[in-house]
Amino acid sequence: LVDPACEVDSHASALAAGATDVLGAATTVNTLSEAIDGCALTIGTSARSRTLSWPMVDPRECAEKLVKESNTGPVALVFGRENSGLTNEELQLCNFHVC
Repeated sequence: LVDPACEVDSHASALAAGATDVLGAATTVNTLSEAIDGCALTIGTSARSRTLSWPMVDPRECAEKLVKESNTGPVALVFGRENSGLTNEELQLCNFHVC
């Protein structure tokens, strides 16, 4: 979790819909750069196309790249905020962008 707006508490656990183990194992960092440090591959997600000149992949290619690169080191699929997603600056920290 990158700079979460609220504490990971019992309310968050109640909303985790069967994924309390995932929530409990989550670490919190201050920046996206810190979260993806050491990753062999990072792919940022977006619900909309952007005008960034950044490598785009479709969902199938995204999955293939993540599986392949996971053999060489940690990989990250980066999701943004519920209300606004990732900023362009955050997407540019990623190797690829999937939409």
